[in-house]
Amino acid sequence: ARFDIEPLRRLRDLTGPQQLDPPQRVLVDYLLARISGEWAKAAELARRGHTDFPASGSLQTSEVDARLALGQVKEADAVLKEVFFKLQEIDCMVG
Repeated sequence: ARFDIEPLRRLRDLTGPQQLDPPQRVLVDYLLARISGEWAKAAELARRGHTDFPASGSLQTSEVDARLALGQVKEADAVLKEVFFKLQEIDCMVG
C-alpha cells in the first residue's frame, strides 16, 4: 500500500493563522522522511527537532523510532533514558 504524502506536504506548507508551529513542522518533515523510507534523514530531523524543542515528546519518541529502524539501539536507549530522566525531574517538582 502506498501512502499519499501530498496532504502532509500541504499541511506543512500552510501559511497565516493556519500555519503549523515550528515543532509541528519538524514533525511533519520527520513523517515525510519516514514514509519515504529515508530513516537516516528522519533520525537527523527528529534529533535536531528534539534539540531545538526539548519539550516536544513527539519529537523525542520520533527520534527513538528512527534510531530503532536504523538498528541504532544504543542511541535509541540514550534518548529514552533522557526522556525518563526528564519525567522523573518533573515528577519530583510536582510531587
